[in-house]
Amino acid sequence: MARSICKPAAFRGGQWLMLLAVLTVLVGCSATRTALEMPRPLSAPPPSPAEPLFERVLIVVLENQDFEDAIRQSYLASLVPKGFLLREFHGLYHPSYPNYLAMISGRERSTRGDKQADLADTTIGDRLKAAGRSWRNYAQGYPGGDLAGDHESCYKESTYGPGRYARKHVPFLSYLKVDPESCLGIVNASEFDRDYANKQLPTYMFYSPDLDNDGHDPILFPETGLKKAAVWLQGFLDPILADSGFLRRTLIVVTFDESRSDGRINHIFTLLLGGGVVQGESSLPYDHFDVLRTIEWNFGLQPLAGGDGAAHVIADAWQAR
Repeated sequence: MARSICKPAAFRGGQWLMLLAVLTVLVGCSATRTALEMPRPLSAPPPSPAEPLFERVLIVVLENQDFEDAIRQSYLASLVPKGFLLREFHGLYHPSYPNYLAMISGRERSTRGDKQADLADTTIGDRLKAAGRSWRNYAQGYPGGDLAGDHESCYKESTYGPGRYARKHVPFLSYLKVDPESCLGIVNASEFDRDYANKQLPTYMFYSPDLDNDGHDPILFPETGLKKAAVWLQGFLDPILADSGFLRRTLIVVTFDESRSDGRINHIFTLLLGGGVVQGESSLPYDHFDVLRTIEWNFGLQPLAGGDGAAHVIADAWQAR
């Protein structure tokens, strides 16, 4: 696996971080695969459970923070005893966008910076729909997806505008197979509260906070970053964690897309929460492909592509039944 990233070498500390942020916006750089520090041999996955270990999965993706910073943040640290910490979890790429694509497609996609693409690959949404299950991508500030069948409404972009919505963090928008006539699977995050109140949440939920709430911009926008992301996450998660009926059959994945600093290691915070999850931690190296493979394994679905097909099931996270 390649270990190089687009990173200026002649600057130190905050100087190169600022330069990197500016250059990424202006010219971009090709996505590069990062390396796990402790590679594992491939092994056959365990057989899927006779019945799913969880009936729903909620994935919340925050942005651009190193594991060492996240694990020291007070709210994230308070969540760790309640779930299963993947202590050696690594992002797949720099910059952000290919990580999001990998999370739902199982494919490595090299992109120029965060330049958006319209792709025809199969996603976990397609697999679930074929199996009679439902999915939604909830996105804060999402401006499109009307009910009139206007597919172009799926592709509106409002980065750094009101609400600081960014298409690149809403991965299902990149796939042409996503309900092409009405985009009903991609909705504004306000729909989550309605679905939750009406007990109509889908099997698979991908939640995309906006740039104010996901920790994305601590360099260019100092008022955001990890602290603000944690405040938002607490407001979002605490009511859910207090709902034992909901939590009993739900897997919640709190993760980041990539690290902020050392791109070759790309070490990020990822925690599993839910009624069936062991309280503890694993020191095995995992990544976004492994999370996708675990979801497929739980629901008896075949891998989508080479990334999740060669991934590992996170089999040590579940209580004996």
